[in-house]
Amino acid sequence: MLSKAKEGSRKMRKLWIWLTIGVLLLALAGCGGSDSKFGLEAVKKRGVLRIGTDDTYPPMEFRDEAGNLLGFDIDLGNEIGKRMGLEVQWIPAEWEGIIPSLQQGNFDLIMSSMNITEQRAKEVDFVHYLDQGLWIVVAKGNPKNIHSLEDLAGKTVAVQIGTTNEAAARRVPGANVVTYDDFESALLEVSGGRADATILDTPVAAYYILIEPDKYEMVGEEFDTAPVGIAVNKKAPDLKAEVERIVQEIKQDGTMDRLKAKWKMGGQ
Repeated sequence: MLSKAKEGSRKMRKLWIWLTIGVLLLALAGCGGSDSKFGLEAVKKRGVLRIGTDDTYPPMEFRDEAGNLLGFDIDLGNEIGKRMGLEVQWIPAEWEGIIPSLQQGNFDLIMSSMNITEQRAKEVDFVHYLDQGLWIVVAKGNPKNIHSLEDLAGKTVAVQIGTTNEAAARRVPGANVVTYDDFESALLEVSGGRADATILDTPVAAYYILIEPDKYEMVGEEFDTAPVGIAVNKKAPDLKAEVERIVQEIKQDGTMDRLKAKWKMGGQ
């Protein structure tokens, strides 16, 4: 028969075991929630919604001659921040490093005309807000008689590195694909006759045809229409849910259509 002291000791050990199990279960239950450093509460506590963007992509995100940040995504991001009751801080980022910067917590969202792809969806979560396709852009007069992707075979195609535009160009057998850090450099190669064509997102292509109609033209038809999303850290599902709710609200009350009209984005 156990002494009272030994029996009490055994009861204490059982109690500690059950307490430990309870703590572990609580920890596991929290794994599906937001990381305290990345989630909605952290953003609200800070009072600032930090949005990363590659600000070289008119009419989506770009700077005017005075250095002011403008564009469809900029207006939309500011509206999201306003409806969250937060100040918005825009953080410029180079395209190639923009997803790692989000993962490291340098900003809370990416709004940079980012197509939702299978690979990117493995790295970040997305809030879908737009659909857009691609266009082939050539020098005015179409000197190389290009009308389709197939016509790019044997041609030099200048594209921005790491984009769906580059991926589309690389699908063409025999195309000489040359990459640049930004799409504006690719466009200059086309206008300068050093490249035969470039591939751009529809709103960007339309913007440049509008402002420089004597230099460029769009040929063929729109292709590879795909969803565009606001990227959110995978450790912040509650922030994603809140942004998703606000985006739906913006679509339903007509604000999204007004922004599209302002930036001449047609029926996208």
